[in-house]
Amino acid sequence: MEPMDNGTQKTNGAMVGVVVIIMLLVIGGIYLAKTKLDERRANEMLLEQQRQEQVIQEEAAATLSESDEMMQIEADLETTSNIESLDAELE
Repeated sequence: MEPMDNGTQKTNGAMVGVVVIIMLLVIGGIYLAKTKLDERRANEMLLEQQRQEQVIQEEAAATLSESDEMMQIEADLETTSNIESLDAELE
């Protein structure tokens, strides 16, 4: 009757091994899904920020005068608040 006990122990060991492998696969899948979700959220936030900046620039461009007089040009430069960030896209 002793060989039967040894066979049962081997079966339990294999079952534990299978459970551990399945748990590792599930944990790995959850990790990958979370990483992809975080990456997607970061990309969406960046795109929204870029859209907002583009809208602000378009609104600023719409308020500029079409006159080529020096006073109007200076007034347009003063109302344009993001002159320092013109080359931000190049960096």
